[in-house]
Amino acid sequence: MGGTVDLSTRDLAQLRLKLADHLTFAPNRYGGTTYFHLEDRAGSQYFRLGYSEYVFISLLDGATTVSEALAATARILGRNALSEAHATAICSWLIRQDLVQTSGSSIRTATNRPTSKPAGSLLQSVFWTRIPLCHPDSLLKQFVPFCGWLYAPVTFVAWLLVMACAAFAVSGQWDRVVAASSGVFSSGAWYQLVIAWAFLKVFHELSHGLACRRFEGRVGAMGIVLILLAPLAYIDVSASWQLCSKWQRIIVAAAGIYMDLWITALAAILWAQTSSVVYASFLHGLVMMGIVTLIFNGNPLIRSDGYYILADILEIPNLANRSAMHLKRWCLRWLFGVHQGIPDDVSWRYYFMLGYAVAALVWRVLVCVSLVLGCTVMWQGAGLIVSLIGVFCWGFLPLGQFLSYLWHLARTNVPSLLRGLTFLTIAASVSGLLNYIPWPTAFQSPGIVEYSDLASVRACVQGFIKSIHVHDGQVVREGELLLELSSAELKLECRDLELAVDQAEAKFRVAQNSGQFGTAQVEEQNRQALARQLEEKVHQLSQLEVRAPRSGRIITRQLASRQGTFAKEGDILLEIGDEEDKEIRFSVAQRSLFAFEREQQVAVRLMDGTRFQGALKTLSPRGSDEPPHPALCAPLSGPLTVVERAATDDKQKHQKEYRFPEPRMSGTCSIPQSVSTTIHAGSIVSVSPIGSRQTIGQALFQWMSVTWKGLNAERDAL
Repeated sequence: MGGTVDLSTRDLAQLRLKLADHLTFAPNRYGGTTYFHLEDRAGSQYFRLGYSEYVFISLLDGATTVSEALAATARILGRNALSEAHATAICSWLIRQDLVQTSGSSIRTATNRPTSKPAGSLLQSVFWTRIPLCHPDSLLKQFVPFCGWLYAPVTFVAWLLVMACAAFAVSGQWDRVVAASSGVFSSGAWYQLVIAWAFLKVFHELSHGLACRRFEGRVGAMGIVLILLAPLAYIDVSASWQLCSKWQRIIVAAAGIYMDLWITALAAILWAQTSSVVYASFLHGLVMMGIVTLIFNGNPLIRSDGYYILADILEIPNLANRSAMHLKRWCLRWLFGVHQGIPDDVSWRYYFMLGYAVAALVWRVLVCVSLVLGCTVMWQGAGLIVSLIGVFCWGFLPLGQFLSYLWHLARTNVPSLLRGLTFLTIAASVSGLLNYIPWPTAFQSPGIVEYSDLASVRACVQGFIKSIHVHDGQVVREGELLLELSSAELKLECRDLELAVDQAEAKFRVAQNSGQFGTAQVEEQNRQALARQLEEKVHQLSQLEVRAPRSGRIITRQLASRQGTFAKEGDILLEIGDEEDKEIRFSVAQRSLFAFEREQQVAVRLMDGTRFQGALKTLSPRGSDEPPHPALCAPLSGPLTVVERAATDDKQKHQKEYRFPEPRMSGTCSIPQSVSTTIHAGSIVSVSPIGSRQTIGQALFQWMSVTWKGLNAERDAL
């Protein structure tokens, strides 16, 4: 083009602007509204215009002045025509983007002159750098007649069938899947993952390009993008924005995931059939990388495949920027009372974009923190410098813009500034108080007092309970006789063995006296074996008297009713507990788990109001629907809500069992020795964390930490 013209010295209304030759327009419809996509083929840029803007811009032919084009637009559109200020802004934008020319001269402003890159661009070049390698448009055009059928409806049905077959094949060998997944990230398998990942990424990007070319879209450059020097493949299919059908645009956006799932499903089927360790390891890595790329590319919170699919399905073009703009305007409205074009009658799309903006902001913060930490770990000293740049660009630059806006309000709208500062001061004060206000002891968990180490007295031999010498709750000493068993069968076996021993001894003497020394030796061995059996039976006879293995209190209920009943070997006859060694087993709701810590002092309250403190001994991180004790269940006058468990056999039909509606955690805490002797086992208590040990802010942080660890544990388990 010709020389440069200073925009500040020209009257835009009298300029004769002409659109550049490298511009093309394509109509599209979103949500019932017609838009036009403007493509700058020279700069590989795309812009979206409304119908009114398109009519005005289309009249800029180099022979018509801006004022004449604006007048013609008014005649065509009537009251929907652009205002003079709006038209001036559009002309300025066209000039800044170098999309127009006048009389052979380009028009540039001071902002078009070469300047140094802003800090954000500099940081992007460090964390995110694109390197184009080729332009595959012509090559993909030749492949469309041979591969275009991949995106036909019939092929999609076949894809669904293959996915179902893959799921069936994998589900039938789930144990093998778990075993293979445990070593997928081992040091010896990393190269297979890299190869599988590169293989998937190449076909992923080529699938995008092939789908775009099938619908007559032009494919741009293909290359790699470096994220912290880690290479990722990319292909430019921005031309798909010009496709009139939103379903065609969705197919182009989903083509990469579609191809990933094709390859992953086929790899899963082959993996289930192969017996080769090498091939199975590679195919399993291919499946794992397919799942990883599916999660990454399907995330709608980043500008990846899932984002463009969601935007087209909801018919919300430029979803991310519009959502961020709505969130910014909403914050300005409620924080400073500044109304910036918020519609009075908002649809569901407005509220969806607000929620999307919040979710995308949280995700962006997590990604930025992860990149900074990853850069610091990977590059060490140099990474620390890059991390500082990242903190400056992602933290201090937005803070500087916010302070600049406050300065603008100080000069133009002082009441709004005071309102905003008041809200910020209140928010900062509440945040500060959270670190000083103690957490209230509202998290009460029901529990029951039990003996810490119960000694179970079992029957060493089977027999009938002949006599019981103790009663429930009696204190006994070690070695004291508890009960006696009778076994006529055992006594008969002892008498038979005694006769057999006497007979063997008589045969031994006869053989020895007659000089049959071989026979005598055999009879002696037989006698010794029978003697050993007799010794064992005599020992079993002595165990018919059951004695206390330790000192303590008899725990078993209704012990007297067991007299005359038959006891098998190994059956528990009674239990003995130490009055000075009790503990509390309690049940914790999942929402209250974060308030408890190991070795933490807890407050215990009995039903009669008695209070004391104990130390938390154990706390299970895994939930269970099994009540820690039947006495805690509501049908048995306990404090916990339970539901009846479905009976699985005849025994359970006669004896009801209960379970929690949702899993709960269990824990134990100690009881001071001085208190242990004063409370009875079976007492219902309430256990609460002592609030003075943590503030509300600390409790919230701990809750988030526990939740995050739980999610990671579930992810690792999967």
